Amino acid sequence: MERKLEEWGRLLAEPILSTIACEAFELWKHAPPDVARRFSVLVDADPLPGSNEEMAKATRQGATLLLGLPWELAHDGESYLFQGVRPAQVRRRLRNREAVAPLVTEAPVRVLVVSPRPEDAHAGYIDHRVSARPLVEALEALGEKASEVTLLGPPTKPALEAELLRARDAGFPYQVVHFDGHGTYDKKRGIGALCFEHPEDSDLLARRRTTMVRADELAAVMRAHRVPLVFLEACETARAEDDPTASVAGQLLAGGVASVVAMSHSVLVETAKRFVEAFYRELMAGRRIGDAMLAGQHTGTCQ
Repeated sequence: MERKLEEWGRLLAEPILSTIACEAFELWKHAPPDVARRFSVLVDADPLPGSNEEMAKATRQGATLLLGLPWELAHDGESYLFQGVRPAQVRRRLRNREAVAPLVTEAPVRVLVVSPRPEDAHAGYIDHRVSARPLVEALEALGEKASEVTLLGPPTKPALEAELLRARDAGFPYQVVHFDGHGTYDKKRGIGALCFEHPEDSDLLARRRTTMVRADELAAVMRAHRVPLVFLEACETARAEDDPTASVAGQLLAGGVASVVAMSHSVLVETAKRFVEAFYRELMAGRRIGDAMLAGQHTGTCQ
């Protein structure tokens, strides 16, 4: 599998290097050292006026495919985009339909950690000791001046809404909501969802039921409280098939969240842990989200 990565990367880069875009790519590639390089994939899934249903469906599917491709693996014959001395930040973007508030990373950065642990037929138990606990410890290790971390309890949708409202009314709204748990994609309905705990099971020590919160429902909550960054440490939260806005990440972006970090596939817990630690270390140091993403991605290759 690993031996195939460079081959796949060359195939991704081929349409760029073999078309009229090649000249622009070379200029971008050799930009001055003090200029940060970004590789943005911007799609608009809205069909052209006069399009029939078949054309509209093809437009949405094409946009979804473009966003889902692993552009970080693009290889120009010398190196991968996100590696090397001057790595490029890969951003996936949807068309902006309303103004969004940028993330201000001045310390302290206020982070709300949502870590539901339902245990039923819909969601298997995830050990806090290998996911949520290392996250909180990593943030706290950066110091009180760098971050303020709150663990939501109970981890239910009503509690999330109540805590976001409390923080906003107090004048200290959360800048980051970090979800650590299960994500899923419903093929029949064509939309992503997150697994929260059932509000009636908050007093139970185990076997708490799952409440599925659809992507559009979560987006409405984040939009109402203008949360600028959502970190989805949950599998399949970037997954979509026929519409780029059907994933949890896509719904959040379409709903006005400025930045979303999400996963399109399942990853090892240890891999996610290393990414999270590196990401927040850079973010708390005042780095841009793109720089923090690069730092996290490097933990998966530099072992």
